Amino acid sequence: MTERRLFLIQALVLAVVATVHIAALQLYLYWYFPWLDLLVHFAGGLWVALAATWLVLFARREPRFLILIFAVITVGILWEFFEMAIGMTNEENYFLDTALDLAMDYMGGVAGYFIARQLKAHDTIIAHDTTQSHSS
Repeated sequence: MTERRLFLIQALVLAVVATVHIAALQLYLYWYFPWLDLLVHFAGGLWVALAATWLVLFARREPRFLILIFAVITVGILWEFFEMAIGMTNEENYFLDTALDLAMDYMGGVAGYFIARQLKAHDTIIAHDTTQSHSS
């Protein structure tokens, strides 16, 4: 049950992130609202952590915090290289912007880890209660 719920939640988060990102690019919202980039990075980190947790659970392994955070930071760094390659960087404050982006990726990843952990714990409690009521 956790895998299915995680898949649906991470797909929803991805759809929201993609929609906001595309709209922000098309409407120049990142330039009007600089904080929007940080919000999208947080949501992106959240998505990566949820998606990585889903993949780990799908492989019948136990999600580990460090593995998920490694995935979040790796995707965040790759995204920064992508932004640099397509010319989306601001040269005058590039290092500060990149550090803030990666920090927000990390915070979103931590939030995603704890959300996934709560979902898994909730499903475990429900499964345990269901087993108890059937064996009584």
